[in-house]
Amino acid sequence: MNKSVFRLLQCVIIFGLAIYLGEKWISGKLSYYINLRFAIFTVIGVIGLSIMVVVGLIPLLAKRRVHTSQKMDPADPSQLSEIPGTALLILTIPLLLGVLVPVRPLSASSLSTRGMGLSAPVSIDQNKTSVMQVVADDRTVLDWIKIFNYEQDLSSYLGKPANVIGFVYHDPRLSPGQFMVGRFAITCCVADAFAIGMAVDWPDEASLQDNSWVNVKGPVDELTIDGQKVPLIHATTIEPVSAPEQPYLYP
Repeated sequence: MNKSVFRLLQCVIIFGLAIYLGEKWISGKLSYYINLRFAIFTVIGVIGLSIMVVVGLIPLLAKRRVHTSQKMDPADPSQLSEIPGTALLILTIPLLLGVLVPVRPLSASSLSTRGMGLSAPVSIDQNKTSVMQVVADDRTVLDWIKIFNYEQDLSSYLGKPANVIGFVYHDPRLSPGQFMVGRFAITCCVADAFAIGMAVDWPDEASLQDNSWVNVKGPVDELTIDGQKVPLIHATTIEPVSAPEQPYLYP
């Protein structure tokens, strides 16, 4: 493959990557991969890739104008230099994987390797006050987990109403008539995603399928699992719901 064709294909692939990342950002699906607080870096990356395409095309266009006015000299090695086409493969693989692999968030099926966590592996020293001040009915699974992880006196939280949305997971550590309502949380990107959950008391838990999304309401109690206190909801109502547009929670 001659150098001009190589550079042209290189620019096409880079432009494809820019379009791919831009589409994920515009469609909102970028959140399936990274914490949205880092979205600005994706935008910068799209701009950078676009600039690379422009910079790569300018000499090609200039060279084409020169070739239209001059005949190619067969003795000029710079005009006959060849570049292996396989060199483009490394650049193409990420784009092909992104286009061909279906875009979907993590589900309960991932727990077979990741497991359901009982604690949030992040410090909340900086936002502890804001978490505690959230109205009980508005707290997420992650908020309740943080409270039980870091609050010494739980008496003021026990009996408070919980109203959380999450996916169903039948954790083998729980007793019959109980299940976990869980969410995946992302600190940086999906590679560091961790699942957290609240135990739920519900006599008809066997009728709920893993990975189905539910809205659980009821007063909060405490339960000890593996020596650790975790929130337990004595469910008064459980309603099936669609998966939220943003399935992940962010610490």
